[in-house]
Amino acid sequence: MKVWKRVRFLKKDKKIDMITKSYVNYIYENSPINEIFDRYKVSPSERVRLNQYISDRIAGLVVLSLANDKRSEERFSRNA
Repeated sequence: MKVWKRVRFLKKDKKIDMITKSYVNYIYENSPINEIFDRYKVSPSERVRLNQYISDRIAGLVVLSLANDKRSEERFSRNA
C-alpha cells in the first residue's frame, strides 16, 4: 500500500476537505457511534483521534477517485 506523505491539490480539488467532512458527518449521524463511545467510555482525545483517522481514510478514497476520473478524462480527450 502506498503511503502519501505530501499531496498537492489543484484549485478545483480543494473541495476534498468539504467532501470528507460531509461523509464523516453522515457516517456519525446515521450510526450508533455515540452509544458505543458512551458504553466504552471513550475519552475526548480518543474521539478526536478516531475522527481524524476516519477523515484521513475517506480523504484518501476521494483522492483516488479523483485521480481515476482524471485518468479517464485524459484517455477520453486523447481518443477524441
